Amino acid sequence: MIRIIEITDISGFDNIKSEWDSLFNKTSEVTVFQSYEFQRTWWEYFKNRSSLHIIIVQDVSTNKFRAILSLYIERKYGFRKLRFIGDNFGDYIHILSDMEKEDLAYCVVKFLKQNKYWDIIQFNGLVLGSYTHMVLQHFMKNGLKMFVQEQTPAPFMRLGNNWNDFYAGLSKKTRKSSEYYLRRLSKQGEVKYVKVNNIDIGDELNHFFLMHRNRWETRNGSSIFSSENICSFFQTIAQKFADKGYLSFSLLKVGEVTVAMHMGFQYQNRGYYYIPTMNIEYSKYSPGIIHLLQILRDSFSQDLQIFDFMSGNEKYKYSFSNEEAQLLRGYLNNNNFRGTLYQLFTLHLKPVLLRMTKHKG
Repeated sequence: MIRIIEITDISGFDNIKSEWDSLFNKTSEVTVFQSYEFQRTWWEYFKNRSSLHIIIVQDVSTNKFRAILSLYIERKYGFRKLRFIGDNFGDYIHILSDMEKEDLAYCVVKFLKQNKYWDIIQFNGLVLGSYTHMVLQHFMKNGLKMFVQEQTPAPFMRLGNNWNDFYAGLSKKTRKSSEYYLRRLSKQGEVKYVKVNNIDIGDELNHFFLMHRNRWETRNGSSIFSSENICSFFQTIAQKFADKGYLSFSLLKVGEVTVAMHMGFQYQNRGYYYIPTMNIEYSKYSPGIIHLLQILRDSFSQDLQIFDFMSGNEKYKYSFSNEEAQLLRGYLNNNNFRGTLYQLFTLHLKPVLLRMTKHKG
């Protein structure tokens, strides 16, 4: 027999770490973004006025958690939206579960229909064909209505057996170009690939934030690290991930000058190419590509099997990747008045308002 419990306060969130970790380690389709460290830290920094609504399916006889849906309520435009915690900084959402998808969908939808505090369930970063995707599809079979759009895909690559075979398999154009820029960069000084240890993370992260801001300013854009709160979040998550062995933070140096940096992660033989940046004064040498090649080479020594470029269809990613995951976004509603109203607002009224605002601007 199972039962649904719901965590709605921070003390409850703090008390479920061991059960969360146990289910996280047993769930096959997860990423670092579903780890307790990421989810709890995200909530600490970005909860704002939202309310916590973590749904847990528990085995009554053993008290073990069978599933966790890490959700919260965001109120926007007068609607109450259930969202997955961390979905703006983690490219993928996954439900932690060891249940059959049909059983999970049935009991969760039954619970949601009995509780009227929500209007729609919004999702971003849903991987097409994943367990979580199939669970949400079964939500429809239990009376909810689903609307889906494709997002930018997430390229990835299977690394194979060794670096030499992998490098030889790259296109001649990619190899020739990277070797050309490496020769040019080497004339400026010794090129070194440096992995940052736990002790130096704080100082190097400050340098990383500054480099990222400088790069985006030259492109007339805005860096996510323009926000002190976001910088503090990444300082905290980097230290926690370093302690867990999830962090992969590296530099590319020419002499004593840092010309490229990357904050990435790794978990379950999968590497995540998360946030790269480079020194704009060395942009003509393409230090980002040279650094990426060093990261890829190091991935083989770490025995990683998959290198994930994550969401984004930048051209350079497809010079290396050979597969992609299709990501989906959308929402489910309860097929009631407020759910239908949200559908009308999203599909018809909101686009008109956005066009009017753009026209006035």
